[in-house]
Amino acid sequence: MPQESASLRAWEYLAQRARQLAIADKIEYALLIQSQALQLIRRLLCCPILQTHPDRCLDAWVASHHHIAHLLTKRQQLALAANYLCDAHMGLLSLIQPDSPCIAVQQALWRHLRDTHVALLHWQRQHGHSAEVDAALQASVRESDAAVCRCTARNSRDCDALRKESSRSNVEFTDFAPISLH
Repeated sequence: MPQESASLRAWEYLAQRARQLAIADKIEYALLIQSQALQLIRRLLCCPILQTHPDRCLDAWVASHHHIAHLLTKRQQLALAANYLCDAHMGLLSLIQPDSPCIAVQQALWRHLRDTHVALLHWQRQHGHSAEVDAALQASVRESDAAVCRCTARNSRDCDALRKESSRSNVEFTDFAPISLH
């Protein structure tokens, strides 16, 4: 576990360094460092640290993708930027495990899915619709509906928390502040 915590601190260092480089308008270097941070957090999501620090791990996953998307947008690589936003969202969806004993991870997933959902809606508002973004948004609606159905069928107390989180994810976000990618 100490090695995993050190790896999470290493991610934080890389992400901070990438932000500093972006502020200094060294976009290419910032992309390189942020890509390294993304690779590190990708490996950590397969480790037990996800169970003990779900919010920190999932926040790192989303932040890495969103920072790369922001940097790519600065380079006018809009399609690739949208891909990273979708990857963040779809990656979270892929981690949903209906029968997981770790309810904290599942709750954190729904909170972070809400953020990625809003980011995708914000992208659409700024750049228009794309098939990939539309598919990612539809996937989250389907998973949200399925999660509520699974919980209703089980009638478990733990499902109340998931039902609350998933219902928030299915809200129409028509008036929201864009998330900061810095």
